[in-house]
Amino acid sequence: KKRDIGNYRIWYKVSGNKNYEDLSGWYGPLSASVRNEIVVKVPSIAKFHDGEPAPLSWTLDGLSDEFRVSDVVYSGSSITDVGEIEVSVVSLKITDPYGEDITDACDIGFVPGRLVILAEPDVVVPKMLEAIGPEAFAGMVAESVLLPECVEEVGSEAFGDCKNLTAFIVCGKDTNIDADALKGSEKVTVYAPAGSKAETFAEINMIDFIPLMNQAG
Repeated sequence: KKRDIGNYRIWYKVSGNKNYEDLSGWYGPLSASVRNEIVVKVPSIAKFHDGEPAPLSWTLDGLSDEFRVSDVVYSGSSITDVGEIEVSVVSLKITDPYGEDITDACDIGFVPGRLVILAEPDVVVPKMLEAIGPEAFAGMVAESVLLPECVEEVGSEAFGDCKNLTAFIVCGKDTNIDADALKGSEKVTVYAPAGSKAETFAEINMIDFIPLMNQAG
């Protein structure tokens, strides 16, 4: 009935007919392992270029309380120039509540995230603008556009058929975006604060979404 992760030697005994008579002796030993299934995720994140590396982070699922993680090593390194890389945790050390290294007794899966450093956007919607009407920027050739927090509404196909648009940056958490706002803009990724209405919009429309760490404009 061992519950602590680790490797064990087990002896077993085959016994019993319906009268509980002992039919055999002890057998063994066998080897057995109790293992923790652990998933280490690096969250995707985007920030504007400021010459400083983005702070990296990770989350861990499946580890019991009082166990500790240390010696975390990332793949590659954080970038400071505009660009995008995949970042993953490649190794770490896990110790039990008694300080014993039990890393080898764990099944560890590593899930990478995307680190994106954004250039200043090609188009920044004026800060006094509260609503963007239907088809207002339809067919725009710019690759990136930023909506400041003052924008409350984005109308139908407001950025429709923007074939070059790759970055749709929404700074406000409560900006309402019409379901067809990006219709025909097939290469776009939405960047916005985590938990924002823009994130919900991206999920519903199956558009790539990356949380925005900081804001510009």
